[in-house]
Amino acid sequence: VHEYLYNRGGKHYGYQLDISHHSLGSTSEFIRHRLFYQSYYRFKSRPLDNLNVRGVLAHATDLVLGDYAYTLDFRNGLRGYERDRYQGNTLLLLNTEYLMPSGIYPTLRYLYFIDIGSTYEQAEDIAHEPLKVGLGMGIRWKIPAFVNVDVRIDVGYGVADQDTQVSLGASHLF
Repeated sequence: VHEYLYNRGGKHYGYQLDISHHSLGSTSEFIRHRLFYQSYYRFKSRPLDNLNVRGVLAHATDLVLGDYAYTLDFRNGLRGYERDRYQGNTLLLLNTEYLMPSGIYPTLRYLYFIDIGSTYEQAEDIAHEPLKVGLGMGIRWKIPAFVNVDVRIDVGYGVADQDTQVSLGASHLF
């Protein structure tokens, strides 16, 4: 992934494996798999715009330190839903956001997003439980004076809960 003055371009993908076992000194036993793909598209005709896409499929064989392995909410990729709204040991997530600069100040950008995903207690539940959808818009403000901080404000509507949540952050969501 390449960082440009106002946006990013490129792809980032991989597989992550975490193993915890008593013989390794851990207090719990689990194996956690995470397959992910992120892509940041720039356009020749609109070089300051970005289309960002992320997909994640993850599974844990057991609880991680007494809690579910994955949480989905406005902080963790499913904007529009309350904190810790969905928890489970299997995760399916797709995020898409389109960013465009303001006409006056290019470090201030507007975005529209759609998040689709859910968590499940077991991997088999993916086929039987519906995905949740979050829709919304936000603002990104790149502040180079403060070590290149990216201020993030998103307003998301959780379709399943018919609720709106505001999230704030100082880094990219993905």
